[in-house]
Amino acid sequence: MFQLLRKAGLLFGLWLLLTDAEPDGLPFGAVAAVAGALAVPGGGAWPISPAGWLRFVPWFVGRSVAGGVDVLRRAVSPGRPLDPDWVTFETTLNTPPARHLLAATVSLLPGTLVARLDGQRLTIHVLDRKLPIRRDLHALEARIAGLYAGEGQ
Repeated sequence: MFQLLRKAGLLFGLWLLLTDAEPDGLPFGAVAAVAGALAVPGGGAWPISPAGWLRFVPWFVGRSVAGGVDVLRRAVSPGRPLDPDWVTFETTLNTPPARHLLAATVSLLPGTLVARLDGQRLTIHVLDRKLPIRRDLHALEARIAGLYAGEGQ
């Protein structure tokens, strides 16, 4: 029971941070936190490292901003510099939660959108094949591996 409360508390804290603790969203946030805590696999310790989150969040926010700026620049530039392509990426992440987090966060890297996750293979649409997509994917994969216990690279 303590583990469930701990997980729900951490998720609710994250909810408060993301929503600036807006009063209108508190009931929904509480329900979402409890549901999320119940959905985390295993009855033991949370498989996500708090220290890993502290390293991941600032990096992720920075990459998200860079992705948004890149897409904005392309949208307003004359001639819209695009050279789209499809990229297939085989992840080394072992667990479904880690792979799903990878797929969800890839779309926030500059010029990328995950079109499919099939086991350990991601199919990604990129706006510009000249971007360092594989380097960014490996960096993201390493950050996500640092979040989860048992995700060796």
